[in-house]
This record gives sequence, C-alpha cells and structure tokens, in this order.
Amino acid sequence: RMSLVLVRESKDGQPILSEGEEVKHTEANTKLYLGDENKGVGTLYITNENVIWLKSQIGETNGEKSELGYSMSYFLIQLHAVCEDAASFPESCIYCQLSCEPHSEVRFVPQNTSNLNNIYTSLCEGAELHPDPEQEGEGDFIF
Repeated sequence: RMSLVLVRESKDGQPILSEGEEVKHTEANTKLYLGDENKGVGTLYITNENVIWLKSQIGETNGEKSELGYSMSYFLIQLHAVCEDAASFPESCIYCQLSCEPHSEVRFVPQNTSNLNNIYTSLCEGAELHPDPEQEGEGDFIF
C-alpha cells in the first residue's frame, strides 16, 4: 500500500509538482506532527493531487541536506477533520488519519487558526477528485 513520501528536493523553496498538478491552497507557518513528534514549522501545500508540507528551515546532517518535508496522496488519507478539542490535542489543527504505518496520524497546526476551515475545504475538494477505489460501489448489493 502507499506510504508517506519523504521530500528531499524543492525548486526555490516550492514543491516540485507533477504535470497537471496545481496548488489549491498554501498555508505558511504551519507545524507538522507525525503522531506526537513535532517535525517543525513549514508551509503546507494542498494540490489537486497531493498534500505536501515543506520545512521552513533546512538543516544539514553530515554535509547532506536533511529531509525537506513530506508528501501524501489523497488515497493515503482515510479521514481529515478540524480538531479544536484541547482535550485530544493542545492546539487547534487539521487532523488526518492515514492508512500507513508507522505514521497513522498527522496533524497540521497553522499559526493562523482562522484558516482551519479554508484548509479543510481545500482538503475536501482534493479528496473528491480521488475517491477511494475500494469504496466505489459498496452500496450496490444484490439480494
């Protein structure tokens, strides 16, 4: 099955997009949590094909650039929601449940929380373009 893709290169700080891929929403100053691990602050790009997060600060490890960020296809996202319940997570965020291990939960925490609904809407629009092939026709039962 699909997995979270490590992004190791960008073009002038922007994600490298495939042919026909377009950015539908950009959210700067967004923290990424993989499970409970804070991966830092970066920019969230929601395209018509993928959800991409690129780090704002790129470090180097042993002379090699560390990962720039992560990319996930809509087929990987089983559920996405706006989460503003401090009991489940201390910061308002976009919560995504993924169909991969070891990263089955991802949270995007924008600095500007007033944009949560815009991010959610963009995710919904992207997901509608990529219906789950396993769910197609599940309601077509013949008795």
